[in-house]
Amino acid sequence: GETVNVNVTFPEDYGAENLAGQDALFVVDINKIERPRTMAQVDDDFVSEITGGEYTTVDSFHQMLKDGLQSYNDSNAKEELADAALSKILENSTVEPSEAAVDWQKDIYITTYDRALSQAYGMSLASMIQMYGQTYQEFRDGLTEGATEAASRAALVYEIAQKEGLTVTDEAKAQYAEEFGYEDVDALAAATSESELELAVLSNLVVDHVVANSNVTYTEPDEE
Repeated sequence: GETVNVNVTFPEDYGAENLAGQDALFVVDINKIERPRTMAQVDDDFVSEITGGEYTTVDSFHQMLKDGLQSYNDSNAKEELADAALSKILENSTVEPSEAAVDWQKDIYITTYDRALSQAYGMSLASMIQMYGQTYQEFRDGLTEGATEAASRAALVYEIAQKEGLTVTDEAKAQYAEEFGYEDVDALAAATSESELELAVLSNLVVDHVVANSNVTYTEPDEE
């Protein structure tokens, strides 16, 4: 119930140049104070409470967490292998994406950033750009390197797909929707444009193909 004043100084290397090194005052209303729960306090009743009764024992809750972490790590491992394999192929290829292809990738980035900011923070990309003291064109120009690499990879994806006879089917869309947590294909289609969906599903098919046909040598990690 208290209102407190919090005086801060933004770091000199703060991302928004207009705020870097500046003193600021935040007026904060304290609504709630919570302390972290210790593991000794995590019991069946607590598990049932925080999961709405979906899990009623600590053991079943821990198993769910373990399965989720395993799935997450397996997915990351696949992504890392796919990224390494595609990077190696790209390294040994000559790809010169057109200006239109690079611009298309920039448009995708901008749409994705705007959607993510709106969903996570209720703000627009335009507001964030302004907050960081940039113009729209400066922000867009800053995407050039990443967009060029993405366009090169997209060209590589289409080339591999054509050579290996990989095509986007309803079954491939359904598999993609399930793998990435969409309720169904309609939900997937509603979340993106038709061209983005086509590339995403085709990329997933190519990634699976490349991973399955890669010659990989695994090494033990350093003790550190």
